[in-house]
Amino acid sequence: MMKNENGVTLVALVIMVIVIAILATVATYTGISTYREMQVTAFVKRVETVEEKVKSLKKRAEVDSVLSNELGLGSTTATYGDSLSSKYDNVSTVFSTLKISNSNDSDYRYFTNEKLESQLKLKDIEGDYIINFKTGDVYSVEGVMYKGNRVHSISEVRE
Repeated sequence: MMKNENGVTLVALVIMVIVIAILATVATYTGISTYREMQVTAFVKRVETVEEKVKSLKKRAEVDSVLSNELGLGSTTATYGDSLSSKYDNVSTVFSTLKISNSNDSDYRYFTNEKLESQLKLKDIEGDYIINFKTGDVYSVEGVMYKGNRVHSISEVRE
């Protein structure tokens, strides 16, 4: 007598579930990887934008003594941004976290995104930054995860 074989066998169903689980895992991993790459790319673009503005201001300050003093490039204290000591109790800890080797905190200025917009005329830059106008160094306070480490400058991403 012949059996009527309608429907899916249990073995076929288990194989289908396993294949779907594998595909979902691969898709999820790819999505997470793409998201992390996008975060690093956005971080680099933001820091590059700030760096370009710093270079532009330094160039203008060569012929504009008022701007030079506002940036702290002259003998006066900078008026752009905030001093690090006004934001942090222990500046040396901040330098260590951001991997800043120069220990002269008066060369570094703290910028919120509001100060970036009002003083440097940079719109839509997320996060807070520490900038040294003398060297042109720019550090993101928040940073971004890159290869398992939190990085705060573009040089760390390029290494």
